[in-house]
Amino acid sequence: MSTAPDHRASILGVSSAASEIIIRCECGKECRAPATAFGSKGRCSLCGRVFTVTAENSAPAPVIQPMLTSVPERIAKRAAVPAANRIASLDQLRGYAIVGMFLVNYLGNFHALPWIIEHQRNSFSYADTIAPLFLFVVGMGFRLSVKRRA
Repeated sequence: MSTAPDHRASILGVSSAASEIIIRCECGKECRAPATAFGSKGRCSLCGRVFTVTAENSAPAPVIQPMLTSVPERIAKRAAVPAANRIASLDQLRGYAIVGMFLVNYLGNFHALPWIIEHQRNSFSYADTIAPLFLFVVGMGFRLSVKRRA
C-alpha cells in the first residue's frame, strides 16, 4: 500500500482520513463508495443506470465525530444526583404500590388469603386500588422530573 496522497480524492478535498464519498445518481439515489473510486464505473441499485464517478456527481461523506465523553462518565454524572433532591414519601409510596402488585397478582390466587386481596366482580376491593395508585405515582414522578429539568 503506497503512502502517496490520493490525487483523485483531493479533487473534492477529501483527505485520506475520510475514506468515503457519496455518489448521487440522476434518479436521486445516494450511495457510499471509497474515495479511490474516482474514474470507475458503477450501477445504480434503484434505476440500473451505469455512471462514472466524477467530481460533479459525488461529494465527501460526512465524518462522524466521536463522542466527547464516554458512556461510563455520563452514567456516573447521572448517578451523582444527591439523595436530598428525592422525595422520600414518593419513593415509599412507589414501594408500597410494587408490594401491592405482588400481593394482588401472585398471592391473590390462593384461596387461603382474605377475599379483599382478590379482585371482586361485584364490589370494590384492595386489588382495584393498586393500578390507579401506581399510575398516580408514575405521573407524579414524571411531573417532578420534567419540572426539575426545565
